[in-house]
Amino acid sequence: MIYSMEKENPRKHLERETKEGTILIGAMLTEKPGVNYTEQLQQKNKQEEIKKLKQIKEQVVRALKVSKTMFYIDPTQLRIFSTVKIIERYTKEIKNLKLIPAVIEESPEEKIEIQIDFL
Repeated sequence: MIYSMEKENPRKHLERETKEGTILIGAMLTEKPGVNYTEQLQQKNKQEEIKKLKQIKEQVVRALKVSKTMFYIDPTQLRIFSTVKIIERYTKEIKNLKLIPAVIEESPEEKIEIQIDFL
């Protein structure tokens, strides 16, 4: 049963629910989202971008000395998710790796971003 839940939402262990029922999750982005960010994502070669994100994830794991299970590559939004605690604690180190640390608030059902706070 736990396995099927993880399969449905592989980043569940990284999420934190707020009192209002929304989800908070930490993220590392390779570029800051702009006006046409969704369209830009659709034009990218997903396989190539995921390959780059896997390499970046390995760099992050080595630099921060944090288990790789604490990071999840989002194949849709092309970003790396982690816990808010890790992103806040290692903000400087993440920026030194030329990544953009952020805390994202989402609606729980649709995973629609309500707010992004760049650190």
